[in-house]
Amino acid sequence: MSTLQSDVATNSADIASYAAFIDAILATTCTPAGGTVVAGSCWFYGAAGASCNGACSAAGLAYSEATRTYAGSDGTDEGCTKVLQALKAAGLPVPDDPDGMATAEISPGLSLGCVTGDGPTGDWQRDLFPTTASGNDGSVRRACACQ
Repeated sequence: MSTLQSDVATNSADIASYAAFIDAILATTCTPAGGTVVAGSCWFYGAAGASCNGACSAAGLAYSEATRTYAGSDGTDEGCTKVLQALKAAGLPVPDDPDGMATAEISPGLSLGCVTGDGPTGDWQRDLFPTTASGNDGSVRRACACQ
């Protein structure tokens, strides 16, 4: 192994260790507030029709741009799926998704980001319209990163 390969391996391990440390610190404030930590952000599952401003405010926190950049319009289907799976694993009422993640422009101007339908089985979707803190729709529940 070259020195460069060794340095890359060491730095990669250090970065992973640091990320785990940050997640552990976040969990001390996030989990008691009803959220779960994914990719260095504290995530909440908003009520049907709630904006992320509302969901974060209810937890005593503020909207985080990770909503948009990790799981929303600038994020990935994988990011949205990881967040919804973590929220479900944390015991929140995230519905099963019988069809798999769908990426779509849900409705012009709603700007919802990572959402599920409101009900026992609801499609998991990532809205491609630019995700905002204030977007809401009564038929979906949003995954919101808060800080």
